[in-house]
Amino acid sequence: MYMKKLFALFFCFNLISAAPLAAQNYLKSGRPAAEAALSKSAPKALPRGGNFTQAFRNITAKTGQLLDRTARIGRPNNVLKNSAKASVSGQKSSSGKKTLAQAIRAQLPQHNHAQMPSRIAPDEHIFQAIAEGDASVRFSGTVFAVEYNGKKEIYGAIATHIVPSEADDYLGVSRHFTAVVYHKGKPVSIPAQIVASSPVSMLDISLVKFPDDKEALLKPLSLGTVQDGEVLYTIGFAQSRFRYIPNRKVIANLPFSIRTTMPLPSNQRSGLCGSPLLNEKNELVGIHTGSSFNPNRDYSFATPSHYLRDLVAAYHNKGISKIAFYVDENIAIRLNSDEYVTSIMLLDEFGHALAEENISFRFSRSKVSTMLKEYPQAEFLKLTTKTVHWTPDGNALLVTRDWLEKTPSKTYFYDLKDDKLIHVEEE
Repeated sequence: MYMKKLFALFFCFNLISAAPLAAQNYLKSGRPAAEAALSKSAPKALPRGGNFTQAFRNITAKTGQLLDRTARIGRPNNVLKNSAKASVSGQKSSSGKKTLAQAIRAQLPQHNHAQMPSRIAPDEHIFQAIAEGDASVRFSGTVFAVEYNGKKEIYGAIATHIVPSEADDYLGVSRHFTAVVYHKGKPVSIPAQIVASSPVSMLDISLVKFPDDKEALLKPLSLGTVQDGEVLYTIGFAQSRFRYIPNRKVIANLPFSIRTTMPLPSNQRSGLCGSPLLNEKNELVGIHTGSSFNPNRDYSFATPSHYLRDLVAAYHNKGISKIAFYVDENIAIRLNSDEYVTSIMLLDEFGHALAEENISFRFSRSKVSTMLKEYPQAEFLKLTTKTVHWTPDGNALLVTRDWLEKTPSKTYFYDLKDDKLIHVEEE
């Protein structure tokens, strides 16, 4: 009996000791390393397969090593009765809560590039964006060309969520970073700069400019269009390896997103955001920005490539470029490329609030459509936005959704019956 108690005590001690180490390994080396660390000390303590993630979270929650992967999504408020004043409300982040960009990146395990066999990309249509301070953390990027004022121009594109959105968030690329392109089979480092961005909750793409004397090393893609049901493909870097991913069938072609199937296991997709989505003509139709990890609805999504032209226009016009922002099929408000929606409100004919949606994560067009169906008597739409801005050192692209913080906001009033913008207020 004494030996059994001693063994049980020893077993529990090993399990508790393994949890912090497993969390650290998970963040540095991904799920396989964490699972191995836990299973080494407690092979029967955790369920296997799909239940591993939940069990892992339960254990490491007490250590503080693993932060919540799921960002909170705002829900529509109940009907606001007898309200004569429509106000903008925000949701203040609690201390230590992950930012939107961090929440997305937290879903993607990090990998040690030095421990992986390198595979050379077959062309110069793509590049790797290297995180500041940690060359082992690499993200995908796309090279493309557009015509502006009759002249062909070459740019790069990355996903905005790889850029830090807090001053103390170091895991990501800053405004100035290094891009590695494989030119004739050899890696070449090129200085790169982010010159225009659409926030994570909106288009989640950023425009990259390369030095003029380095453009000869690049092979830019031309922009194209996508058709419903079309089969597309992707080239990019997943887990720091070059990957060719065929058979991405289009399942939804929406104003803000192209949704496709993704014939690649979810645990092998990290680093793929920023890769090109290409049609059979080898034209760039979208920038890959993420995947759904729901096992019942496993699909990926990309931002349509035509929005890249708007970012190019913003670059040439001191950051100002208007993007058609679709709230419903017949409603389009022209927003600036660096704006993001913080609140949507439906008003009656007297300006009283009927319902409100606070956007704390990613804007959902379908949720707003549902609101419009629930309140057919709504006469006006009130859309409130804020703007992202760089820290003085250029290391973070700041986002705030709290109306208490004195950051500039803009409010659009849209007439739902006449389908027209009637008023804009700026702070």
